[in-house]
Amino acid sequence: MKRMLKACLFVLLLASAQTSMAQNPSPQTHKITYGPYLQNLTSDGVIISFATNYASMSHIEVREKGSTQVSHYETLKDGLRMTHITQNNICVDGLQPNTEYEYRVVSRKTEKYDPYDIRFGEPIHSDWYSFKTFDPTSEEFTFVATSDIHDDAAKCETLLRNQPLDEAEAVFFVGDIICDISRIGQAYTGVIEPATKLFAKNKPLVLARGNHEVRGYHCRELDDYFARTDGKYYSLQRYGKTAVLILDSGEDKADASKVFNGVKALEQYIDEEIEWLREVVKSKEWRKAAHRIVMIHIPPASQPMRDIEALNKILCWGSKRWGEKALDIFNRADVDLMISGHTHKYFFVPERKGEQNYPLIINDNRSAMSVKIDEEGIAVKVTNLDGEVLLDEQFKD
Repeated sequence: MKRMLKACLFVLLLASAQTSMAQNPSPQTHKITYGPYLQNLTSDGVIISFATNYASMSHIEVREKGSTQVSHYETLKDGLRMTHITQNNICVDGLQPNTEYEYRVVSRKTEKYDPYDIRFGEPIHSDWYSFKTFDPTSEEFTFVATSDIHDDAAKCETLLRNQPLDEAEAVFFVGDIICDISRIGQAYTGVIEPATKLFAKNKPLVLARGNHEVRGYHCRELDDYFARTDGKYYSLQRYGKTAVLILDSGEDKADASKVFNGVKALEQYIDEEIEWLREVVKSKEWRKAAHRIVMIHIPPASQPMRDIEALNKILCWGSKRWGEKALDIFNRADVDLMISGHTHKYFFVPERKGEQNYPLIINDNRSAMSVKIDEEGIAVKVTNLDGEVLLDEQFKD
């Protein structure tokens, strides 16, 4: 009887210990959970982004390849170091053009942060990774672009693996990569994780915001994951002698649409963007470029698009609005190529002078393209998930 009581007591104690362990799990090791990944790479700087599993104070160490001299970069806000965050976008500046660099992440977990008692854990270090700044005099620029992934990480990885990432200098996501952002970290699992795995530790990813990136309650924190240039989701970026306009197409429906219930004020925002566009295409940076590319998720409607019956049937409100307000600007801006998405159907709309003064590629939701720019012009190859080549075209200057 005593033995049975002892056995029962042992079982009860063991169950109690297991319950306690389940309710109070042992602390995880502090680690980098996502990234690092590169954004806004230029001829003299880059933004390095990453996330940790615990709130921490982090910085980036950078050295020129072959050098032992290390520079430290961190995020400061009004004279304060960021000491209690998990998501980091650290700006690295003052770099030399056309130069190879190596970098790593250093992070210390915030153990305690009382007014007079601040403590951090031991530092953790990522591996060393490398990147190369752009050559502002280069005539050549090679990139990969895709769109409409809608959180499908497996599709994202498959599409990118089928592209010449070893040759690409950047990868552009032309909208609707994330779908209705309703949870923290959604951007990581849907696109950043596969991008980091395949290229983004060494080459930049660039997002052109689509209509699904402005949906879901957490869409307002999109810049936690995707760094913005000058605080905007639209910008003019230079890659050597190639100028790329990254535009924010906004919604495919009017702000007053019942489904939005008054939460959108994108029409005013897009009007401001179009006024900016009107001026930026007059700038020396755009006009003096050897090649000019526009990326916008919702394609601005033109007459050649309307003449394609299958395309005309699916043109959305946003496409028509952009056509009415900005088509004339694009037609006078010497655009060499426009890349869009949104339709979930592939279309190639050739240039037609006076009505659409540039070729337009509308990517579907299961294709990606490689674009090679040099002195001969712009070579584009669009390939879908089945390996079928949808377009293989050389656009001469």
